[in-house]
Amino acid sequence: MSNFFDQSYYKWNKTTLSWIGAWPEQSSLKRSLIPSLVCVSLWSILVPEVIRLRALWPDVDALLEWLPPLLVISITKVHLLNGYANREKYQVMLDRIRSDWKRFEGTPNADILHKYASHGSWITKVYTVSMYVVCLIYCSFPVTIPIVIEFFIPSNETSEKVYLFDAEYGVNSDDYYVLIFIHMSVLTYATCIVMISNDSMYFVYVEHACALFEIVRLELEKLGSTDIDSKDGRRDVSSELISSSVHLHRDAIFFASLIESSYTACFGGVAVLWLLLLSLTGLQVLMHLHEPGNFIRFLTFGIAQIAHHYLNCVPGQKIMDYSVGISDNVYSVNWYNMNPKAQKMLLMIMKRSLTPCQITAGKLFVISMENYSAVLQKSMSFFTVLTSTR
Repeated sequence: MSNFFDQSYYKWNKTTLSWIGAWPEQSSLKRSLIPSLVCVSLWSILVPEVIRLRALWPDVDALLEWLPPLLVISITKVHLLNGYANREKYQVMLDRIRSDWKRFEGTPNADILHKYASHGSWITKVYTVSMYVVCLIYCSFPVTIPIVIEFFIPSNETSEKVYLFDAEYGVNSDDYYVLIFIHMSVLTYATCIVMISNDSMYFVYVEHACALFEIVRLELEKLGSTDIDSKDGRRDVSSELISSSVHLHRDAIFFASLIESSYTACFGGVAVLWLLLLSLTGLQVLMHLHEPGNFIRFLTFGIAQIAHHYLNCVPGQKIMDYSVGISDNVYSVNWYNMNPKAQKMLLMIMKRSLTPCQITAGKLFVISMENYSAVLQKSMSFFTVLTSTR
């Protein structure tokens, strides 16, 4: 079982997390060295950006150009630090996944694990490809935008070179354009890899939690589809099935609580940074309405942020729906034909399932579709304030 996570369902997650030193089962040296190198490489863009900012200070527009890359790097560092700080919890969740597969091996419930693990793998692949494509499009803007502008708005003048970030490297940027472009592109992809690795593993954890709740639901359905003789003293079938369901429900809740405790601090920090980042990006779009190149670049960046936050909220909503849905399944069984002992155990499941399992951002608000729209509205409020004070 030492190579359990080398199977197709989890191999890509293991590989990408190993790239950034966040796979819990890596050696302690790799888990310390690789994230440190990633952080140092990400911060390398700040030196030329600070030089550029000092040269233009106190230009407010220069400050607004400087903040988005800083916020993106900060979000990336939050992901890295969260992986390092919660390594033990991630290890517990991996051990739980491994033991659950062994526990249900050879039973119909194993098909449920296969189904949700396959879905988690599919989400990981689609999300990874989509993020890489968006990143590729964004990095290609310095090359493609001047060509597009020249095609639609012909000009006899030499078009200015477009850069991914507003930075000053202390040399003639046009002479070293290729090297600067490579440096900025590598850092952009490094940021993308960190986010992809952490987000996709979060998706996999949530899918496994949903699989456990689904197994509980199917166990309860057995009660609803079976005529149970409560007077059978030789074998209390209802109590056996319900006892099994209670233990499964407890395990599902525990796994969901591990996800919550592992990601709440990360999502709390990311939510604050993302709120400010989206507001600043909206302001950048407004500032560059008459500059087609920068307008398209910031508009694409803003759309990608909205889509990324949406994808993080969907799993939070899903785990809420699955955990609360158990109460409906309890009510649907033939509880009125069961003995008092079985009925009391059913009440335990129903009472607990009325309180949904939630994933929160810093314990401040719940990650859900309802709060997704609320955060968007809040970012628009910040955007309005920034626009009025500029």
